[in-house]
Amino acid sequence: MVGPKSNFSKFCLYPIRHGFLGFVIFLAVLLSTKLFAMTFGIHKYSILETEDLLLSIIGFVTFFLIRLLENFTNQKS
Repeated sequence: MVGPKSNFSKFCLYPIRHGFLGFVIFLAVLLSTKLFAMTFGIHKYSILETEDLLLSIIGFVTFFLIRLLENFTNQKS
């Protein structure tokens, strides 16, 4: 028997945790490409823009949905 605390963590906490991981991964990739561009002289300076955060939110949503949908496929009928 699965308790309510277990369901809450399974369907809410774990997907949010994975969503934050996706957000950090996307943000790290964006910042590292900006850093490389600045290092090789393609750009003079590098700043964090609003679009970078919006693209990172795509990472949050993607990882969140993947983890959430895995919970539904792993349920036994």
